[in-house]
Amino acid sequence: MKRPSIAELIACPKTISKAVQANDDDPKHHRLDLVLKSEAPGKFQSFIRVKRAMKEHFSIGLRYLDDEGAHVVLLRVNGDHGRHRNPDGGLILSGPHVHGFRGPLRELPPQDRVEARWAWPLPADHLALPVAWRTFCSLVHLESERKYDRKVAELYTSWRQLSFKAFL
Repeated sequence: MKRPSIAELIACPKTISKAVQANDDDPKHHRLDLVLKSEAPGKFQSFIRVKRAMKEHFSIGLRYLDDEGAHVVLLRVNGDHGRHRNPDGGLILSGPHVHGFRGPLRELPPQDRVEARWAWPLPADHLALPVAWRTFCSLVHLESERKYDRKVAELYTSWRQLSFKAFL
C-alpha cells in the first residue's frame, strides 16, 4: 500500500475529536493539544503553545504519526519569535509566518523527525492567535467547532504578562 505524501496528508479533511488541556504548570507557556480525526492512515494531533510573557509568541502545529513510526510536524503557524533563515539563505526578519515543506519534499511520505524548514511571512494581523488559528485550520483542512475556537481564544486572552516585580 502506498504511503500518503506530505501534501496529501495536509490536504485530507480533519475534525477535532477532543481537546486535551495540557498541564498548565508549564511556567513559560499556555498549552492546548487537540486530537484530530481523519480518513487518512495514521494519527493527527494539533498543538498550540502561547508564551506567557508575550502572547504574540505562539506556535500552532499539525503533528502526524504514522503506523511505521514516522513522527513529523507537517505545518506550523507561528507568531513573532524573531528572525528565521530559510535553506536558500532568504531571511524573514520578524513577524508571523508559516513553516512548511517545499517542492519535492511535499510529494514524499513523511520521514521521521524531518522538519518543515521553509517559512513564508503572514500578514501582521496574524500576531493575534485567533486570526492565526483560522488560517491554520484553512491551511491544514481542519474543521473546527465554535467550542474549540473559544478554547483557542481563551489561551490568547488568559495570558499573564510578567509583572515588573518579577524582575526585582
